[in-house]
Order: sequence, then C-alpha cells, then structure tokens
Amino acid sequence: MNDFESFLKSLPESPGVYIMYDEKGNVIYIGKSKNLKNRVSSYFHDKNLSHRIRQMVNNIKKIEYIVVNNESESLILEANLIKKYKPRYNILMKDSKFYPFVMMSKDEYPFINSTREYESEKYEYFGPYTDSRIPYNLVDVIQRVFKIRTCRKLPKKLCLNYYINRCSAPCENKISKEEYTKNYEMAKEVLRGNVGNVIDYLTEEMKKEAKNLNFEKASFYRDSIRLLESLEEQKQNVFLPGSNLNADVIGIFESEELASFFVLYIINGKVSGKTAITVNKNDEEDYIEKFLSDLYLIGGRLEIFKSFDVQVITVPSIKERIARFFEKIGTNVFVREPNDESESKILDTATKNAEISFNNHFSKFDMYSKEGKELAKILKIGDYISIIDGFDIANYSDEMAVGSSVRLIDGTPSKKDYRIFKMKWTTGQNDFGMIEETVFRHYRRVLKENRQLPDLVLIDGGKGQLNAAISALRKLNLELPTISLAKEEEKIILPDGDELILPKNSYALRLLQRARDEAHRFGNSFIRRMKLKTLF
Repeated sequence: MNDFESFLKSLPESPGVYIMYDEKGNVIYIGKSKNLKNRVSSYFHDKNLSHRIRQMVNNIKKIEYIVVNNESESLILEANLIKKYKPRYNILMKDSKFYPFVMMSKDEYPFINSTREYESEKYEYFGPYTDSRIPYNLVDVIQRVFKIRTCRKLPKKLCLNYYINRCSAPCENKISKEEYTKNYEMAKEVLRGNVGNVIDYLTEEMKKEAKNLNFEKASFYRDSIRLLESLEEQKQNVFLPGSNLNADVIGIFESEELASFFVLYIINGKVSGKTAITVNKNDEEDYIEKFLSDLYLIGGRLEIFKSFDVQVITVPSIKERIARFFEKIGTNVFVREPNDESESKILDTATKNAEISFNNHFSKFDMYSKEGKELAKILKIGDYISIIDGFDIANYSDEMAVGSSVRLIDGTPSKKDYRIFKMKWTTGQNDFGMIEETVFRHYRRVLKENRQLPDLVLIDGGKGQLNAAISALRKLNLELPTISLAKEEEKIILPDGDELILPKNSYALRLLQRARDEAHRFGNSFIRRMKLKTLF
C-alpha cells in the first residue's frame, strides 16, 4: 500500500475511469467513479471488500486513470474498455438464457430455421418458445409438409434434403415460384398458430386426390395432417395473451452484502429469455448502475432496443435509478411500474426468481470463499485461489485421443474458456506425452492472445502427468503453481514430490475434485460425440 500512497494523494477529485494492471502488464480491473480519488483510495482502505477484490488489490502493480467531463462519459468509457480488455476481476455472477424463435427469411425463395438471435431487417420471427423443443419440431414438420428449404444460401446442386423428400429444390427449379410461395404462406399460417385453417385446406386436397384415385398424393396429405395435428398439442406459453408488449421486467432481492437482479425479456407478450446477475455491493460504488452497465452496455442487450420498442418494468424502489442510467447513456427508454394485474404477476415472477438466485449465490458465495481460502493456505499460494485451470486426457481406444482444458473462476465453470485439443504430434497410448502437448499448446495460445493466466494449474493424474505438465510450462518460460490430483485415494501431488491426502469433507479437496471432474467430463463428452459421428 505504501507504494501507492503518494499516487493516491495525487489523484484528482474528478469523474473518470481507472485501469489496474498486474506485474505482467495485464489489465485486471477497470472501474469508473464520480470521484476518482475517493474511489481508488477505497480499495486500499476499505476492510469490507470481498476476498476476491482483496486478492486483486494484492496483484495491482500499476494504476492509470482517464479524467472525463461527467458521469455519463465515464459510464460509457468504462463499458467500452471492459468489452475491449475483458479484465478477470470485472466478471459478475451471471446466468443468461434466451428462448428460441423460428425465423423465415425475406428473399425470393425464403428459408426457415430456428434461432436465438434477432435480425429483424433480414428475417421474420415467430415465437419465442419457452419449450426449446417446439421450434425444432416446427421446422421439422414444415420441412416435411411444405418442403421449405433450410439452407441459408441456395446451393449450386441438389442436396440430400431433396432426395429424402424434405425440400422442393428451388435451387434447381424443381418447383415454380408460385407453388413455393403458396407453400411458404401456408407454413407462415402454421407458425402464426392457424394450424386448423391449414389442416382444413389439406383435408380438402386429400379428398380430391383420393377421389381422383391418386392415393400416393392423398396419403401424403393424410400424413401431413397428422403431423400438423401433433403441433396443436404444443401450445405456447404466453404471459400476456393478445398483447404486443416488448419489455424488460426487472426484479431485485438484496441484503447488505449482495444484490441479485432477475430480468425477464418479454417480446410480443411472450418470454424470450432471462438473465440473473448478482453483484457484491461492497465491491461497487453504485451496484445498481454496475448491474445495468453489465447488462445493457457490456452485455449488448441495448442492441435489442433498436429492433423492438422495449420498455422497462420494475419495482418502485429502483425505478428512478434505472431511468437515470438510461438518461446518462443518452437512450430514450420508458421506465415504469406495472400497469395492471397481469404485468404485476410478471414482476412478481421476476422478483421471486431474484430471491432464488440470491439464495443460490449466497450459499455458493460463502462456500467458494471458504474453498479458495483453504486451498491457498494448504498450498501456500497467497490468500485466495480464484482461477483454476484443469487438464485431462480422454481416449477412444487407439483411434482417437484428445486433451481437455477447463477453467473454474471462484468455483464456477467459465465455459467460454474451455478448450479441446486433438493430438497433433503425440501418438499411441502416451498419457504423459499427451498431457505435455495439451498444456503446451493451451498456454502457448493463452500467451499469444494475452489472456489471463490462472492462479493454479491442476492435472488429472499422478507424478508422471504432473512432471509432463511442468515440462510444458518450462518450455514456455512459465512458472505457474501446478499440482496433480490422483483419483486413487484422492492424493494431491506437489512439484517437489510431496503428497497430501486431505479429509473427505475438506473445502479445498472439494474445489479440486470439481475442477478435475469437470475436465474429465468435458473431454469424455467430446469423445462420445465423435463416436456417434463415426457410427452414423
């Protein structure tokens, strides 16, 4: 702290953005404040910071700052810098899910597909569907009944779908534009929910063909009707029947330490997705603004507002603060409370889910904190271990072997950091060689992309696998704390050859087991997918 004392005294009492670096020059945290001096100083004087942020403070080697004219500029600059650098300590506890739509293109011979993305200028959307199986079933039925193409670009020759009677092949003019358009319009009627009208039409066509003794065509219509009737059983969950409301419904549940926000995304009166974000209030100058910035600026949710006229519905306690946020970023969004009983029920649903998310994170928050602290103490690696990279090898006899790499941040899987490595230069049943190749290729890529290094490297295996991993790291001139965990007796092996066996109820052991087992699961799930491909 003494190293920064004179720097802290020189900081201006102005709005701005601060950037924190570690000893290798990596950006580890970016924040903003209306008073740079007070905010940056608080990291070194506030005793209520979380273990995670205290660990960050111990890793700070340099701080830079940018003074801006007002809070609005600092908010937008912070979001842009976080998107650019993706600092490890800016990650919030987030869980997002967007429900799928069925989309139809707007070109001459439209195609159909399921999607979770919005591009309203290019496509027409139907849904969303809270049961993710429904859009895939719809596309499948429409393909079989109306022979609508699913390829995004017309191919230059006939594809398999034509030969298995699932596409009418407009690419080779196997169908007239008029006939394709008629089928396309009937498909849209099905997607709009007017299945009965289409069934009535096909029933009449079936009777005509049967009367003309064209039994093959009649049986096709009969099978098509049965498929469409099956869709009638898959009704869509609509929160606001008959409504075209587009809104983000925000619920909140909080304590003195944590605040959980739960957002339901409503498009055309239906739930299109949800996001749960939990913020540690002691770590943030304005925790509500931090949540909103992460969701709308950093997370890109604001882009949806360009496609749909979206309102925000929330509780009275945070309504004004949300409205001020949108004013700061220069976006015109109507923020309000529910207008009627049905909207109140949606907000109650969001609030109840915020409480569930809070309870889940509160228990995990306490457990992960204990795990990270205990493991750091046992291994004598600082005060807290946040990031663990786990490695394993998965084999499919002599035919295939892959290395898997997973990352846990504060005990939680960070799936965007998962990687699979197909062996390039290691052959045969050589586990040591495969571990060395996997670790070497993984961290060579991490260094090339200037990504964050872990606090601990965990290898699934014994002394041989551990030494192979250490050898790979030395080739890259990396010195990372590295251990292995052997399944037999759950034995921890250290680089100097010492072995540790922790009690089965140890927090530290539980964290290591979770990382080891996740690497094992990820590698084997990839092998299973490859097996299926070879079988079919």
